[in-house]
Amino acid sequence: MNGRQLSLGFADESAEAVQPVQDTQADRGKTAKPVAPAAPTLSPVPQKAPACEAAPTTAAAAAALLDRTMIGVVVLREVERAMAIYPDWAHPFAGLELNRARRTYGQAHRDGRIVISSVFLGTTALADLEDTVRHEIAHLVVGIAERHGPRWRRVAKRLGATPRASGRSQAEDLGQRMDDAPYTLVAVLESGEECEVKPVFRRSRRYVAYRLGKGGACYRFRGSKVSRFYYRERSA
Repeated sequence: MNGRQLSLGFADESAEAVQPVQDTQADRGKTAKPVAPAAPTLSPVPQKAPACEAAPTTAAAAAALLDRTMIGVVVLREVERAMAIYPDWAHPFAGLELNRARRTYGQAHRDGRIVISSVFLGTTALADLEDTVRHEIAHLVVGIAERHGPRWRRVAKRLGATPRASGRSQAEDLGQRMDDAPYTLVAVLESGEECEVKPVFRRSRRYVAYRLGKGGACYRFRGSKVSRFYYRERSA
């Protein structure tokens, strides 16, 4: 990937939400040509320049309303920074798209696309956007098949992302857009403690079927192993 010029081409925002490849659904006729995967090299390049460190978020930037241009700038900046740390990716970055998904902030695909939800537009949720982008980049680096396993968590942490399967909004205006979600995803930890993960619009079979250790699955929430998930209906 070294020396490759990066550019972005936004998909029409009116298009249907792209389904994640890791959920074994078809790409719905997307024309993006898959890039032949390279063997991932997960040994980070020794850093001598501070440019590889996560860029701090200034107060002025954090207060600005996000638009398509700003989202594109953040993605390109984070991709270039990640390439300096991990030169060889399992799925080389191929472009950025926006969709209307509301149950997930971002998705990574085997053909190298990163898809970001348009729910960010018009919000001040820059920190959430950066965390989402770094999360998805980590998937491209280690490979979609790694899901949220140890290798993914190691890379996500190195890139500056919170190494967890799902995020919680830090911005009030972004969180308010989820207030009308009919369900709350709840994680039951090994200790028996129940923790609300996030409000959602749809129930996912992936979480309903999850059991700790089943098929090698192991989700963590706030550093603790999750035994199972369930959905709680939110009161109107």
